[in-house]
Amino acid sequence: MRIKKQLTPETLKMHDKIVRSVVDRLQREGYIVRVNNDYHPNGRPNSCGGFTPDIQAIKNFHQILIEVETCTNNHSKDLIKWKRFSSNGENQFWLIVPGNCLESFKQKKESFNIPMSLYCSNGNGKLEFIS
Repeated sequence: MRIKKQLTPETLKMHDKIVRSVVDRLQREGYIVRVNNDYHPNGRPNSCGGFTPDIQAIKNFHQILIEVETCTNNHSKDLIKWKRFSSNGENQFWLIVPGNCLESFKQKKESFNIPMSLYCSNGNGKLEFIS
């Protein structure tokens, strides 16, 4: 999967596990999925506001931009990216995080009033909608 320089090997493994799990689920649901890595057969997602999401899913002219974050990410750097992904009225933006750092992301979403759907996943195939 894509390299995030600030991630340790352990958190990079968790990030990639969640990405794979979400991609598998969306493909089973009939979405055409693009993943931000060099090896996905459908290619990389289109950029949005100067940033490229981890996942872009399209079905019936409906597009979802998805970013997977881990507990060790510097959230302040990501706020601009999240706002750009969520500000395009044509897109829906999902932020997917591991359960052990969910509260931190909920606070960021509420504090900065970012219109996104927050989900929780640990890469086990389950995707729980939070808010």
